[in-house]
Amino acid sequence: MDTRPRVELPGTTSPDKLAKIRLDFASWGQATGKMLSWRNMIGYFKGLSCGDSNPPLISDQMMLQALNAWFGVWAVSGFRLPAPDAAPAEDGRVFYGWDRAEHHLDMEVFENGQIELFYRNRTTGDLWEDDIYVGQEIPSEALEKFQLFE
Repeated sequence: MDTRPRVELPGTTSPDKLAKIRLDFASWGQATGKMLSWRNMIGYFKGLSCGDSNPPLISDQMMLQALNAWFGVWAVSGFRLPAPDAAPAEDGRVFYGWDRAEHHLDMEVFENGQIELFYRNRTTGDLWEDDIYVGQEIPSEALEKFQLFE
């Protein structure tokens, strides 16, 4: 049986798993800050999809994919991954970025649920990239890259 973490859509997460997540939050002293991070991200993307710009900077579908991608990697990190820098691209994609010391990681999310991951170590010059989809298993090498930013 494959036990690797998966990126799951919040609307399709099983009730048992949601109950466990709620219990985990209830037992953590930093739950309020972690939930604020998630609520801030929702507010940011809601503003991009139905804010003052006409037409909106991203579609409603892109907003959902971007939030699902962020929630998925945040959840498999045990909610330790800090909120990324986030920005829309001109063509409606969404970019996430994390920087810590020599480490840089980009996560580019597309409306069809494709996620492109790119990592660069500024000191060694090491590069890594991978493509996954929302709902797909997160490769162990990708998990290792995300752990660099926890």
